[in-house]
Amino acid sequence: WYQRRVHGGDAGTDVDVCSSGVCAGTVPAPAPASYGSDATCTAGSGATLTDQECTDRGIDDAATCDAETDGTVCVYQEASCTDTGNACTESVAAAGVCAAPTDVADATSCNDGDDATDGDVCTSGVCAGTVPAPAPEPAVEEPHVGDATCTAGTGATLTDAECTARGIVDAATCDVETDGTVCAYVAAACADDGNACTTNTATDGVCATANVADTTSCDDGDDTTEEDVCTSGTCAGTA
Repeated sequence: WYQRRVHGGDAGTDVDVCSSGVCAGTVPAPAPASYGSDATCTAGSGATLTDQECTDRGIDDAATCDAETDGTVCVYQEASCTDTGNACTESVAAAGVCAAPTDVADATSCNDGDDATDGDVCTSGVCAGTVPAPAPEPAVEEPHVGDATCTAGTGATLTDAECTARGIVDAATCDVETDGTVCAYVAAACADDGNACTTNTATDGVCATANVADTTSCDDGDDTTEEDVCTSGTCAGTA
């Protein structure tokens, strides 16, 4: 049995050697992870101790390294840990050594980069917001259709029933004060029934349907008839 140093052709291994006719190497251990520059304690301006002797004092903090507090014996340089680029994690030094990134406190404000969300906060190291509920559609007031009304005004000194009792004939009857504070009047708005031979109009504030005059011209929708006219509220022509 013997070993002979050779090159096995695998760039991922080193120390390639022959063993029983087979060339093989070992995969090197990965380089230790680096999270920035750890603190240092090196020889000061007085040079009474070496870098190693200063390092042996410890890199926990400036007080441990520079016991003289003037940098003449040993000089302390704080750690500079790598910015993770993630607002929800941070790499900080523990006893002068940069540690692996840790999550910041949940609910820490952040920006998830999505303009469609708001209230962005960190949760378990991840920044996310919520999509706001759509704004409610503005209320659309339906136009009044029907008989006139006389209801309580802005002053609310009378009830709806008391105002109605004044009458719905017209605004002067309902809103005696003419300012809408006691009673407010809404004129009748009679619905169109879609029949050209009838009208829907208000009398004394009440909508009522009436026939138009007989022989009023109309269109019965029948192309086979002509001279279409209204008769007793009905449109008809002759073939």
